[in-house]
Formats: sequence, structure tokens, C-alpha cells
Amino acid sequence: VVQTPYIPPRIWTYQVGRLRECLEDYLAHRDQVEACYQFCLDAYAHNYGSLQAALTSKPIQSHRPFRDSPFRNPGVKSGVKYHGRFAATAARYGVDGLLRRWIECPSDCEDLELLQLSSYLTLIQYAGIAYIATFTLQRIEEATSLRTDCLLHEVDEKYGRIAIIRGDTTKTAPEDDARWPTTPSVQVAVDAASSVSRLRMLCAAANPAIGTTADDQANPYLFDRAFEPWAATSGHSYSVRKKPVSFQ
Repeated sequence: VVQTPYIPPRIWTYQVGRLRECLEDYLAHRDQVEACYQFCLDAYAHNYGSLQAALTSKPIQSHRPFRDSPFRNPGVKSGVKYHGRFAATAARYGVDGLLRRWIECPSDCEDLELLQLSSYLTLIQYAGIAYIATFTLQRIEEATSLRTDCLLHEVDEKYGRIAIIRGDTTKTAPEDDARWPTTPSVQVAVDAASSVSRLRMLCAAANPAIGTTADDQANPYLFDRAFEPWAATSGHSYSVRKKPVSFQ
């Protein structure tokens, strides 16, 4: 009947707990995810000749590395190598359970697809941004414009070490060096989202169509698109920001 002018504590506590659970689960498997992602990139680079070719060439069905071989002696002439279904690779790197836990997929995950790895990485970026915004009350456009160096710490004579989020603001007058006091617990969000951003920057930097600058490569956005060669959005410009889904 009446709109509540604040997030009820029960709901706020629940959402913070779920977001943190998701982020901590990623960080606990960070090495496995990063290794699996790099293996997938290398597989595409091998079949196309280079990562840039994999990112810029028209998709070739026979060059997809994660499939059962349609030929008796694959790669004899073309050099193309097949690794079977992606589910086997996910299991080998120990990330199949992680994907099954956080991304909708078949119960046995035998049909786990490579796109679900990208969906999971996007989820981590969303969770990171949502977690940070929960403690800074930033607008969604501000939170999604943060970069990997956004977390600072300042020392106050009275309160000691204070965590600060630095970024662009859209309030009143545009400001590219605004500050939001926050909690040190946002470190998990920054670490997890930064890991994903740096993985995706490997692809963005290798694709001339993305147009990343040296500054972008050194300090990427915490929230961006899936630039992987198997992703449908791999050709979008880095300067054109992806519109986020609603916080709800």
C-alpha cells in the first residue's frame, strides 16, 4: 500500500549475502577459471591461426574447437584440433560445478556450452557492480563506469583507514574524479570483477575493431561486454558502454 523509502534490512542482508557468496565462490576458483579461459582462447587461436583472426574472421563451423570431430583424421591438412565437448574441458579445469551452481544448465551438464562460461563471467561482473553499488549508493551508470583502480584507501586522523570508491559521477555536474566512502568489504567485488575484466581485455586488445587505448588496456572497466571469439557481441567498440540490466 505504501512504498518503503528504504530497502528493508531483511532484503538488504539477503542480497548482500548472496552477492558476496557468488563473488567469494569465484575468487576461490579464480585460478581454475582463468586457466580454463586461457585454454579456450588458445584453442581458438590455434584453429584460426591467431587470436586476432579468431576474433575478426567470419565464424567457421569446422574451426570450432569444442566439438566432437566430424572427420576420421582431423587436422591432417588444416591443422584444426578438436577438444570434444566443452563440458569435458570444464571438468578438467574444475569449473563445471561452479558453472552448474550459478548458471542455468542441464542437470548433468553434459551439454554445457562455452557460451555458459561467458554468461558466468558476465554474472560475476554484474554481482561485483551490484555489491559495490549496495555500499556506495551510486547510480547504475556510475557503478558500471568504474575501472579496476577504483578502490582507494585514505587515512583519517580520527577514523583511521577509510575505503573510497573513485569514479565518474552524473550528479548535478559531471565529475570524472568523484569519491564515495564505502566499506573495505568491497575489495572482493573489485578483485573478482577486475579478474574478469582483465581476461576479457585479452580479447579486446587483440581485436582492432574494439579500439582499446593503452589506458584501457592498463586499467579496464570493471563492467564490459563479452569480447570472446565465441561470443556474439565480440565486435562492439570498447568506448560504447554496454547498457546494464536493472538492479532488480
